Amino acid sequence: MIPKYDIEYSLMREAVERAACEAATDVTAKSAHLRLADRYADRAWGDREQRCADNEC
Repeated sequence: MIPKYDIEYSLMREAVERAACEAATDVTAKSAHLRLADRYADRAWGDREQRCADNEC
């Protein structure tokens, strides 16, 4: 079972990384923040799908 906290944490971190991407002035930093945001989003959705598969939506 995947705790709902993990999903919420991943979504919160995604938002933080997207904000950092917008604030960054360096292209390399923007790219790194965007990649991290995408990873957090993928993790959140993967965790959510697993929770639903376990019938715990």
